[in-house]
Amino acid sequence: MRALAASYRLGRARLELAGEHAGRQYLDNNEDGAASIEPWTVAHAAVALALPGLFGSKLTEVSARVTNVFDTHYETAGYVDYPAPAFAPTPVCIPAASRAVFVGVKTSL
Repeated sequence: MRALAASYRLGRARLELAGEHAGRQYLDNNEDGAASIEPWTVAHAAVALALPGLFGSKLTEVSARVTNVFDTHYETAGYVDYPAPAFAPTPVCIPAASRAVFVGVKTSL
């Protein structure tokens, strides 16, 4: 897996952009394309604003973060199962989380 991130600060504001990419992941030692997870790429973003003196604090920072910005549907892991009655190899993929939004407030008194 590869990851790349960049951060830019402008005055009291901060912007962060990040991306992750993973190539094909095989679920067994056969390197069979039918038992593999497709390559995927996802993007994340965050913004923050420092607010000195808010509510009598030394520094308050308000932030928001969005993971999986484009709501990409992809799998992060999996395995090959052999369910009854046929006991035929069946790939089972575990999906990744969809888009998520986080907000936060951090303060120093």
